[in-house]
Amino acid sequence: MKHILNIAVFGLSLSIQDQFKISIKSALPAGVQVYWAGLSEPNIDLFLINEAFYDSHNIQKIIEQQKPVVFKLVRSNESGGQLQGDTLFYPILQTDDLRAALQSLFFDYEPVSRQVSSLEILQGEKGIQGLENVFHEVFLPRNGYIQLFDAYGPIALVDCMTERVWPVQEHNGRSLNMTLNQSYATGQQALDITRNQHAQDLRIWLWQMLMQSSEIRMNDIPLSESFRLEMWPQFEKGLQRRELLKIASCFSLGANLKDVHQALNLSAERVGRFVAVAQLLNMGKSIRAEDAEFRVSAEKNSAEEHHAIRSFFGKLRKKLGL
Repeated sequence: MKHILNIAVFGLSLSIQDQFKISIKSALPAGVQVYWAGLSEPNIDLFLINEAFYDSHNIQKIIEQQKPVVFKLVRSNESGGQLQGDTLFYPILQTDDLRAALQSLFFDYEPVSRQVSSLEILQGEKGIQGLENVFHEVFLPRNGYIQLFDAYGPIALVDCMTERVWPVQEHNGRSLNMTLNQSYATGQQALDITRNQHAQDLRIWLWQMLMQSSEIRMNDIPLSESFRLEMWPQFEKGLQRRELLKIASCFSLGANLKDVHQALNLSAERVGRFVAVAQLLNMGKSIRAEDAEFRVSAEKNSAEEHHAIRSFFGKLRKKLGL
């Protein structure tokens, strides 16, 4: 079994090359190292070539002399990640074909169906602490430009100084998972990604992504905890918007999770995830129970309490124009 795979890539932009590097690493068995070779270097094992350059004299000369495994690269948003003959379609949206091909060509290990997937391995290694470290780096202004990526490829470019984000087109429609990671971006990478795209607000984008990403595990926040929301998220239009506004209104005053859970008749998991996401994005902080201004009093009877809560949300609807 090979322990080092020499791979050369030609004819792709730096941002696309970065995606291939991430995807290939996630498709390899544990313990295998990748050496990214230049075209002039000997012993290339795998040659990834933009199809547009495949027939050029210099490329054919390298193929003839070194006889590497060659994958011609063709862009296709519909077939991304599929391997048909010697043609690999990108962007890499799934790595099943690539993993199977690398296994067959270079390695002697168990079939994919009998292995734990690379994604599952990465998710297990990452954990909640690793996720918190990623977001810590994202919100450090001195970091400049950072790239977010996961086991499937690049996700977005982040300007930590101005808290702006440019999601990569290949990631559209995909949720986040526990393999989320970050690396520092070069000036050229930042230029390639931002050239023809409009920036989005980082916290708004992250809030929406985290709330809709069921694969992201958050810290379990006990109902006994109290929390104050200091920065309001921007909620997407839809059936859940009014519910989220009510949760935000309670916590904007400072509230105990159990009180919000009871007052809004929501699941403890729903309330806890709201707080966990807000904490992860530095949009609020834990407070002492006595500092909470929104309270469900145990001394009032249920009718009085219900009337007080309805009055509170009635004023909220008028204020927000709901």
